Amino acid sequence: MKWPWVSRRAYDVVAEQCIRLEAQVDKLQDALTRMTRVQVGLPEQTKERKQLEPMPQALEKHIMSYAGLNTRRMMRGAAYRRHARGEPWVDIMHDVMDEETIDAQKR
Repeated sequence: MKWPWVSRRAYDVVAEQCIRLEAQVDKLQDALTRMTRVQVGLPEQTKERKQLEPMPQALEKHIMSYAGLNTRRMMRGAAYRRHARGEPWVDIMHDVMDEETIDAQKR
């Protein structure tokens, strides 16, 4: 296939227009997505979830030492919820575990 000869300036103008139109399409798609989310009762933008650190081994062992499955699930869920709210694992460990257990594990 033979392409027609065009000047470099004409090619640059068309390339810039193509880039501008692609950006405009992206903006329109974003607006449509937001409108659709609002119509179904969701917030306009999704919230970014921060990556949570894994539970420390010492706390995990302490929780798993309880006999009841429901008790372990409840304690584990409560610890993860507290951590998700921004509380550091060290503070959670001090609340959940008694001081003797923490000191024994440090040795």
